[in-house]
Amino acid sequence: MITLLQKLFRIMRPCRMPQKAVSLLESEGLLVLQEKIRIVVIFKNFKAPYRRHSYKSSIAFGSFGLSSRRIMAFSFFKMIVHTTYDEPKFKSITFSNRKDKYLSLSFDASEFHQNQSGQIEIRFFLSNVNEAIHILQGFGASILDVVKETTEK
Repeated sequence: MITLLQKLFRIMRPCRMPQKAVSLLESEGLLVLQEKIRIVVIFKNFKAPYRRHSYKSSIAFGSFGLSSRRIMAFSFFKMIVHTTYDEPKFKSITFSNRKDKYLSLSFDASEFHQNQSGQIEIRFFLSNVNEAIHILQGFGASILDVVKETTEK
């Protein structure tokens, strides 16, 4: 039995990257494209006009893409990350790989929007986290807190 929500998801395709964004990434040399992934956005001490959160976590679904020139991510139809590797914004993002489960992007909100402050962390649950980390390291990303699960007997 297919529900109404499932039909809407099939028609509207909210978890996929828009075709214009995909064609932009492909024209620059697409390296990673993951669609229909789970995303967790965490706000810490966040302040913006008409919004204040000491701590807020929200779950969404979306897409993540890396090309040889930029990083892009969408949550439903909204672009949440879009920066090239040579921009100062990219240098301010801290990337981490927690137990090979997800790629985490952490940054100060004021770097992306003048009227916002606080920390924002975005977690992308990718199937190829290590590949994305290696690509980002090659472009000079600051990788922090790389923790791998070890099983010692």
